[in-house]
This record gives sequence, C-alpha cells and structure tokens, in this order.
Amino acid sequence: LFHVRQLSKRMKIVLGLLLIIAISGCARSETMKIGAKQSECFFQKFDKNTKVTLNYGVSQGGLLDIELLVYHRDQEVYKTTYFEGKNDGVYSFKARGGPYTFCFNNRMSRYTEKVVEFEVVVDKVSDGTAKASDITPLEKSLERIEAALTFVKHEQDYYKMRERRHRDTAESTNERLVNYTIIESVVVVAMSLGQVFYLRRLFNTN
Repeated sequence: LFHVRQLSKRMKIVLGLLLIIAISGCARSETMKIGAKQSECFFQKFDKNTKVTLNYGVSQGGLLDIELLVYHRDQEVYKTTYFEGKNDGVYSFKARGGPYTFCFNNRMSRYTEKVVEFEVVVDKVSDGTAKASDITPLEKSLERIEAALTFVKHEQDYYKMRERRHRDTAESTNERLVNYTIIESVVVVAMSLGQVFYLRRLFNTN
C-alpha cells in the first residue's frame, strides 16, 4: 500500500510537469531580418485576459536599435524605441481579445540591415474562481517550478543572443584585422621593391 501511494504521488508530479509543458504557456522564438528604411510586422490572435509577453532584441546591425509598434485592431497601443544596453526588450500586457499586430520599424536606418530576435510567451490567466483552499501544495510547487523554468529559459535566450552578437563582432573585427594585415604587407612589399628599383636605377645612372 505504501508503494502504491508513493507511486501515485510520483505519477501526480510527472503528470503535473507534463501539464505545465503542454498547457501552461507557449513560446515561439523567431529571427527576422529588416532592411534599411523598412518595417516588418507579424500578427497573432489572443483570447481575452490572456497574459502576453514579447521578449525581443537586436543581434546585428548598426547601433542595435529598433522601433517597436503594437496595434490592436488597427489601433496603436504601444510604441517604443529599443537600444541595446538601455532597454530590457520586454513588453507585457493583458490581451483584450482578438488580433494583435507587432511591427519592428527600421526606417530610421539609411543603409544598415537589422536582425531582430523575438519570442512571444502566452500564459492563460486564471478567472479567479478557484479558492486558495482548492490549490494543493503540489500545485503550488508546480507553479513555482513553472515560474522558475520560464525565468531560466528567458535568461538563456538573452545570453544566447548576447553571445551570438559578441561572436559576430569578434569575427568582424578579426576579418578587418586580417584584411588590414594583408594590405599592410602588400604596401610594405611594394615600397621595398620600389626602393630597390630606385637604388638600382640611381647606381646605374652614376
């Protein structure tokens, strides 16, 4: 009987974790390239009272800045300009229900293409009918685990984006150094050959 109870408790934990993964929320990570003087948008429909969080950042291009505009049924509800290192790149809101439009605007850039990475996290909000006594300690633990896992995932995505951006910067710097070294070597060889030619011509003339 003890083993049956212990097994049942373990099964509840496993089922609870599967329930967190399946229905507690969903995330969609995307990468979008936005050309100079262009704007790119994507659309998504949410149920009413749904908690939505948009995590975004610029991984490549210029000053790593981008303008974000959010529309609900063609009405502008949010607008901000993102600068890497100055903004957290997070926008959270409770959906009114219906389609939302998210636009990344790069029209302030004349020549530079931007690469934007973003993720939409959707969490169902409770309607408040459940009582505190209805929530078991296991469910409370699962809620804490869910919040911790969500936080860890967002931190991992953020550091992945930073690592990718820094790697691109290092590779670009290395490429410039290689090109500079090649050009410098060619100039030194050309100057050396020119000096030899000039000295030979000078001695031949004398």
